[in-house]
Amino acid sequence: MKRRILVAILAAQVFPAFHTGAIAQHQWKTDRIEMVVPYPAGGSTDTIARAFADALRTQLNTTIVVQNRSGATGTIGSGFVARAKPDGGTILFTPSSPLTITPYFVNLPFKPLEDLRPVASVAISPGVLVAKRDAPFDDFAGLVAHAKRQPGAISIGFPGVGSVGHIGVAQIEQAAGIRLNQVPYQGSNQAVTDAIGGNIDLLVLNTDAVLQQIANGTIKPIGVTSPARLQALPNVPTFEEMGFKGVQFFSTYGIFAPAKMSADAVAELTRAAQAAVKDKTFVGLLQQFQALPGGQDHATFVASLKDENRRIGETIKSSKLVKP
Repeated sequence: MKRRILVAILAAQVFPAFHTGAIAQHQWKTDRIEMVVPYPAGGSTDTIARAFADALRTQLNTTIVVQNRSGATGTIGSGFVARAKPDGGTILFTPSSPLTITPYFVNLPFKPLEDLRPVASVAISPGVLVAKRDAPFDDFAGLVAHAKRQPGAISIGFPGVGSVGHIGVAQIEQAAGIRLNQVPYQGSNQAVTDAIGGNIDLLVLNTDAVLQQIANGTIKPIGVTSPARLQALPNVPTFEEMGFKGVQFFSTYGIFAPAKMSADAVAELTRAAQAAVKDKTFVGLLQQFQALPGGQDHATFVASLKDENRRIGETIKSSKLVKP
């Protein structure tokens, strides 16, 4: 009897971390999660969010309801989650731009990176620079040479002031030492139409927005912002390949929670999210959007967002995109 007790005590001393971790893993549980998408139903963010919710639902074995709370470039829905109860019942699915870019352009009633807690990255959607079909250049070197001969003559469109594309245009100008005629659009559809019609020289957009037009030859690709070449555009170089490491614009999708959500809830959601991004159906959907699976854990995601926010701030300041 004494020997059995001694063995039990020794086991508890040798494996305390394992024992505690096993208990902690199941400390947080909720019957229903409202996943807020701060953009309208039917768009790319909404489509990716709903596919991710299906994969996450399987991992957590709980009900997940996707709610669209759109408006004010994603900040209405983001603010709603920032003010929600931090019990894990309300989370946010969004690209990082409303949290890392918009605050530089708009005074918000909340502080995104303080009032929201990053949980895990879900996907990365690279950007692409494209030109109209009859542009007098076929690559970035030719574009730069043309722009230096005629500063401000080349027009470049992007989907909205304060968008990822807006930051991308500023990075391109800085990296290449050129000046372009910036043309903001209200979304990507009209921008693509104008490029096809030859009414604008260049566009900066998410890759999925112009993939079909590239395939049809109605516009031509110049460079992609992904770390490696994209499977769908194997002949299109990255900006890093071309010697411009400072050109890094892409949409990082992630899940966020109210800042005071418990560490147990964050840990469980992170675990579930990292498993969900490997779901075959979800990965297949990402491929349709030319997006790459995420999967960064809480700590890594926080660090990457801080770095993204820093780089954006430096770009905005040096390009004087926002008047002091």
